[in-house]
Amino acid sequence: MTILSITGTVTAFGVSLLAVLAWFGAGALTFMLCFQASPASSNRFNRETQLFTLEGSWVPLGLILGIFLVKYVAGHLSRPCTASLKPNRTSDFHFQSLWHAFCRPAS
Repeated sequence: MTILSITGTVTAFGVSLLAVLAWFGAGALTFMLCFQASPASSNRFNRETQLFTLEGSWVPLGLILGIFLVKYVAGHLSRPCTASLKPNRTSDFHFQSLWHAFCRPAS
């Protein structure tokens, strides 16, 4: 995943010192924050069944689902057959905003 991430950064921004330094800085900050975080007090281990009980949240799943849906809809609306059926859709402000935020090809 690290290789894919740095490759995506270099592909999107080019071999730029600022982009690579920002990527490494964000990675170092994430690494430090992960090791400073203490485990939640609600996490438990049952010695009899040898199972961990971890408290979870639906928020990460909701965020992942939301990003997927926005990208799917924007990709579906930008297909050539959709553009030919609804030519005014590609000039719509909301469509353009979604396209530039999530689906803009790297240049």
